[in-house]
Amino acid sequence: MKEKNILIKLERKLIRIIERGYLKTFLKVQYRGREIVQCGNSYGGFAVDTTILNYINSKRKLVVYSFGIGEDLSFSEAVYKKWNCNIYAFDPTPKAIQYVKQSSLLSCDGFHFYEWGLSDKDEIGEFYLPDSEVYVPESLVGSNNVQEVSGSVFKHDGLQEKSIQVNLKKLGSIMRYLGHEKIDLLKMDIEGAEFTVIDEILESGIVFKELCLEVHNRFFKKGSVKLRRMIEKLNNAGYYIVSVSPNLMEITFIQK
Repeated sequence: MKEKNILIKLERKLIRIIERGYLKTFLKVQYRGREIVQCGNSYGGFAVDTTILNYINSKRKLVVYSFGIGEDLSFSEAVYKKWNCNIYAFDPTPKAIQYVKQSSLLSCDGFHFYEWGLSDKDEIGEFYLPDSEVYVPESLVGSNNVQEVSGSVFKHDGLQEKSIQVNLKKLGSIMRYLGHEKIDLLKMDIEGAEFTVIDEILESGIVFKELCLEVHNRFFKKGSVKLRRMIEKLNNAGYYIVSVSPNLMEITFIQK
């Protein structure tokens, strides 16, 4: 039995190594010569291309949508501090809602929070919560530990079997409600739902200048193939990679 367990672990490790090698074949910067800045900590933050955002912000206030907050507002805080812009944050997870309501950012004029989940449908739908709270080490986030409390409309390992009912909306529906025709910076960390959501966004013709996306291909069988196809769809729509994080999970695209 012990030898069998060792073989299973070695097999899984080999699969991860092979998959990482495959990811590196297409997860590459496609457009260079940009000014890339890290906004937020290494856990909840993203690399942001400031070139176009600085230009837009010189003409008017940026419109930023941030989906998936958890207990880490470092991205929103950094973006707000840098551009003094309008940030619209979204997360229907109960613990995330509680966290945001206690944040000093909520008192800022340009920060707005909604208890909605992002989906490819408008509905009151099922939303799965984390099976257990996972503490993220201080080394990843700086001076404060955070808890991974984000749920998802997509059921995967690590989530409870029982779901709650939350308000789910398509991006276009949210934009119409808030009176926006386009988005300057779109950030999504939606725990595996990005594959269907990106399809719906591209089909709807919504325009955004920049996309900061955390990918969760690891939740799916042949997830790397799903990720490659999603990137091809974004490329075909005119969006190209300007930054990939060392862990191959945070990817930044700009409209070229």
